Amino acid sequence: MNKKSKTNTRGKNKGERKSNKSSYLARSAEFLHFQIWHPLGALYKRYGEAVVAQRGRALRTKVDSIIDQGFWKWPRQRNRFIMEIIRETPIDFFPNPSSSDKVVWTLTKDGIFTAKSAWEACRHRNAFQPWHTLVWFGQAVPRWSFIAWIAILGRLSTKDRLVSWGMEVSPQCSLCQNGVESHTHLFFECCFLLRFGGKF
Repeated sequence: MNKKSKTNTRGKNKGERKSNKSSYLARSAEFLHFQIWHPLGALYKRYGEAVVAQRGRALRTKVDSIIDQGFWKWPRQRNRFIMEIIRETPIDFFPNPSSSDKVVWTLTKDGIFTAKSAWEACRHRNAFQPWHTLVWFGQAVPRWSFIAWIAILGRLSTKDRLVSWGMEVSPQCSLCQNGVESHTHLFFECCFLLRFGGKF
């Protein structure tokens, strides 16, 4: 009699667990291994295939698979990765079925998307150049700063570059008619510009 009663109780609890599990799944269906739902971040990114293989679950497993009646139901395995996840789970961190999912931009502290944070994430940063304050400063005219920047990088469309691109133009300097027009010639050798620049 006691055994039968015990069995019925188990069956009832099992049905209740299934109902609670479905209720949570309707509100939240994060991927267990790939999405950032735990303070440790994405588990797959941190532990790789090891944590998936040890738990014996598919890559598309949802977070609700480790939830039972509103509490965490961690797998009973002596695996160091699983033990670390359990150890790093805060005491006050538990499932909240009443809250709905929301998109969080992980590149900002408040979780809100900004164009600046996206640009900073995808841009390639180089070392600061010693001449950057000569080109970019508070009262600079953007057009002049851009031309100066291109000149310092050696990217002005001088005649020597036009010839290298296959254009049929005379490489002779248009200002002094003496020498090949290049960056070095324009800024350091051209007698016309040197005479003009000497007046300032």
